[in-house]
Amino acid sequence: MYRIFFKIASLFWVCNLQAQIIFHTVDSLYIAPDTELYIHGDLSNEGEEFENQGEIELTGNLTNETEVNFPFSGTLILAGNQEQLIELSAPFTTDRLIFNNSSGFSFVGDQHLKIDGYTTFNQGMVFTQNESSLYFNDASFAIGASNKSFVHGPCYKFGLDQFVFPIGKNNRYRPLIIDQIDSPTTFRAHYFDEGYNSIESDQTLAEVSDWEYWEFERILGESGAQLTLTTDATSFGNSDIEHVQIAYLNDEEWTKVDATDTIPEQFESSFSSVEQINNFGYFTFGATDRSALLRDDIMDFSLRKQACDIVLNWTSFERKGSIQVYEIYRSSEGGLFEFLGNLNAQNTTLFNTYNFVDSEPEEFIFYTYKIVAILDDGSTLESEIRQVKSSCAPISATLFPNPARSGEPLTLQLDSDVNKNFTVQIVDYIGRLMYEQRVYIKKGTNTIIFDTRNFSAEQYYIWSPEPDILPTLPFQIHH
Repeated sequence: MYRIFFKIASLFWVCNLQAQIIFHTVDSLYIAPDTELYIHGDLSNEGEEFENQGEIELTGNLTNETEVNFPFSGTLILAGNQEQLIELSAPFTTDRLIFNNSSGFSFVGDQHLKIDGYTTFNQGMVFTQNESSLYFNDASFAIGASNKSFVHGPCYKFGLDQFVFPIGKNNRYRPLIIDQIDSPTTFRAHYFDEGYNSIESDQTLAEVSDWEYWEFERILGESGAQLTLTTDATSFGNSDIEHVQIAYLNDEEWTKVDATDTIPEQFESSFSSVEQINNFGYFTFGATDRSALLRDDIMDFSLRKQACDIVLNWTSFERKGSIQVYEIYRSSEGGLFEFLGNLNAQNTTLFNTYNFVDSEPEEFIFYTYKIVAILDDGSTLESEIRQVKSSCAPISATLFPNPARSGEPLTLQLDSDVNKNFTVQIVDYIGRLMYEQRVYIKKGTNTIIFDTRNFSAEQYYIWSPEPDILPTLPFQIHH
């Protein structure tokens, strides 16, 4: 390959302005195949004929005032050591585009830089706007995008082929993928690393993410597209993603878009719409059950006995830091909840663990506990309730969830100061034996899981026929 640093001719001129080289074309410029033009400075084009069949490497800014469109020709390398500006007042097309500048790039004009072949992201964030961005033509693609280099703003794609929008925000790369396009159509995608200003949902969703969202618009054409949103370890607080769906903002209310993470050719850590999307606007993750943890929330709440005290333990998902304080409440024998105390939220890692000791329970009282999280906007989140019969006896019991849905596992937690063999029974409200099991528990915390699929919706009791072993625990099953 021939490398030309400068060739002064009537076709263009070069000047040095305050130690900055400016390469200015005013008529025509032709870069032959296997020829590299290296410009240590800015490139400003006003020429009617600008054809690059070789390679241009530019360390400064790019300004273009006349249309440059020689399809499938040439490589443009942006490789400066300070931020490079791309100011286009007329479209500029290249076959190959390489970003290689850790200081980044900013589009400041009102036209797009179009790609016929491919774009490589080596280093640097690419800041774009709706009026001036990267525009990928039919069959073009992007490679190399990562948390260190991607489009930090909107990005466009025209054509029929599957495409990965190389988009993200700050240090969070979150590509959006489209597929199953029926006719040539132009789409625009943009990622936001914050929650939308409203996370209210309709009855199809129990929860909507407050962490991120995408804008996906159809600009020209008539086709819809299958939509895939990508995730990372911070997207959800629970690895159980059974209830996760895509959410679409419909008239300021989020609604479910059926999604799956198991379709053929599924991208790793992503969710794809089951059907083609034909409504456009804003998308994020939603869930049909709060356990997916799309927002900061309380999880893994449990009780245990410590001598005569009752210890409350819980873990919280604190990704966004929106929980300010936890309030602890207790109810005696099914009465009203009373305030016991509070703990400030740590907000130091994704998951934080808390302990609160109720040191004044009365003997043989059936207590119900709950945790209420106070968020920074004044709203609240409540934990599931946990129940225990207080006792200074060597074995205490906690039963959850209570009430339980038919078919939902029912957990009996036994905190013991001794090793013990005994019988556990479940009886219905008229005393009929429904279940019996001989158990052996060790000193410490033990759990027994009951299958409730064969239990009808009514009141039941767990107890032991052996005296002074286990307090009688009532529970309800509902459908």
